[in-house]
Amino acid sequence: MLKELGSGALGLLRETSKISSRNAIAASFRALDTPADGHRWIFQDVAPGGPADRAGIKPGDALLRIDGNDIVPQSKPSFAMGMETPIVIRPGDQSGTRTATISTRKAKHRDNPAAEPRAVVHPFKTVSAFSR
Repeated sequence: MLKELGSGALGLLRETSKISSRNAIAASFRALDTPADGHRWIFQDVAPGGPADRAGIKPGDALLRIDGNDIVPQSKPSFAMGMETPIVIRPGDQSGTRTATISTRKAKHRDNPAAEPRAVVHPFKTVSAFSR
């Protein structure tokens, strides 16, 4: 019975449990039609310092394969924590394909595993209303 329900329905997490891409690799996807590859997952948001960013992935890149398997929309991209996962992408400029490895760290919190990208900051000059 548990096998039929799957661990996602029960909230049970193992080291190899696949979790959402936003939590695992600090990136999100959108399904779009591409000229070169048809209907594919396109990287939308890639958080600075996250696993996807460290692998050199940019917004607009198309995800073609995860661990040797073609990945197309309706199948959602997912990644396990504490693993190295080889992927194949087509850069947003459509110039060929490239292979990358996304390395996720082991989850600190079992109940909410997530990659920890660096904080997004913007350097700005503080101006006082009283300065002349």
